[in-house]
Amino acid sequence: MTLSAASNMSKISSEQKAQELILSTLLDGQTRLGGRIVMLECKDIPYLICFYEQFGFIKLEKDYQEGDLIQLIKILREDEIIEGNNI
Repeated sequence: MTLSAASNMSKISSEQKAQELILSTLLDGQTRLGGRIVMLECKDIPYLICFYEQFGFIKLEKDYQEGDLIQLIKILREDEIIEGNNI
């Protein structure tokens, strides 16, 4: 493995850890607040939007202005809802 390949693997590992932290934080919020709908906003970066879509988030289609944050929602299925007394 070249130094460049090792660097890329390290970067991917760091990104994966960050992604896991993001999802963990979102689900923790759902646990604390309850509800079935999770809404988030992110910068208009295709990589971020794709990442969230992989986990079932849907981009809200509207007329975004330049610099607006993109809004995504996910309606949790019954098996995805975490009850506060189940943690």
